[in-house]
Amino acid sequence: MNVVDTLPPATQVQFLSVVGTGVFSAANSCSNAANVVTCNAIPGGVFPAGASANITITVRVLPNVPANPLPHTPDNPAGLLNTAVINWTDSNGVVGALVAQTATDTERTTVRHESDMSILKEAPDYGIAGTRIDYRLTIANKGPSDVLGDNPPQVSPATGAGSIIVRDVLPVGTSLANIANNPFVAPNGPGGFTCTYTAATREVLCKNAPGAAGNFFAGASLDIIIKVDIDSNVPKGTNLVNCATISLRNTNPTPEFDPLGGGQHNDADVPTGDLPNGNNQSCDTTLVRTEADLAIGKSAVPVVDPDGAGALVPVALPIVGPNVPPGSVNAGGYIRYDVPFGNNGPSDAVNVLITDQIAGNTAFVGALATGGVFTQPTVSQFRRLIPSRL
Repeated sequence: MNVVDTLPPATQVQFLSVVGTGVFSAANSCSNAANVVTCNAIPGGVFPAGASANITITVRVLPNVPANPLPHTPDNPAGLLNTAVINWTDSNGVVGALVAQTATDTERTTVRHESDMSILKEAPDYGIAGTRIDYRLTIANKGPSDVLGDNPPQVSPATGAGSIIVRDVLPVGTSLANIANNPFVAPNGPGGFTCTYTAATREVLCKNAPGAAGNFFAGASLDIIIKVDIDSNVPKGTNLVNCATISLRNTNPTPEFDPLGGGQHNDADVPTGDLPNGNNQSCDTTLVRTEADLAIGKSAVPVVDPDGAGALVPVALPIVGPNVPPGSVNAGGYIRYDVPFGNNGPSDAVNVLITDQIAGNTAFVGALATGGVFTQPTVSQFRRLIPSRL
């Protein structure tokens, strides 16, 4: 008597072990060859009426076997096929020669994909308003199943759903840096991910590729680098909180599930069921600091009638000669002091105050400003030693 169990092919399952009891308990009673397990009864052994014996075969379903379409019911006709045949001889209930007998049982095993996907968001502790920072997203498949690319493939990576979607909505006060290859995904990395950015919502969305190129194997990991510009006017002390999520597509023909994180989406990229949680969501915070490089200059120019000083009597400039150098001014005439100033960044400067002490032997007569608020000085602030006007 023997039992022959034809396992699913080696492309679907990996044979691990076989153990028999009763008439199949002898050492080397059972063997495996090319996923066909054969167990021979103990030679001369009798299998009494009412007796039983067990053969336990352990196999590993390979992580890349496609999941069966929903609904996942027992004995799915598309599941893994396993057929066992028992062969023996008896006299078929009559006196006479022994006759070969056989019995067969077939089982189907429904295949489901479960992949513990995780995401880790890393951001710098500090960032300067007006500068650039890097966000790093590390995604990983902790198994046990591979996540397969869309099957059949979508028309293009930008339409339909990827079987894996990573979402990162950038904080208010930031935007994606306008540079090439941003976000950056390592070429030839697992999953063939591509990313898009929607400025109106500040959302970075990354999908794995369609078809076999999008397969993300159990044990695989991938980094996505997002370069982000902090607006120059973000106030000092602002906490930029940024969260990223990862979800799996749970629709036919090859649904994917995450048993721990819960993040799922449909073919329209719309989240379904529970929102990502646990290791399917990761947040980090960057504290904003400010730095502003302010610069100022000053020059003095003699003028006949200064702008911004109201109605004044013009005073001619002296004629340049041997004893009158260029830039001279007559007593009672006017000098215009030009005070250019600016902010070289990177951050906006707030509460900026420019103070200019009027020179002795002069009197303030007026000013023009191209930015900010000009505060009129009082006479008591300055010395007025001669009847000259500035």
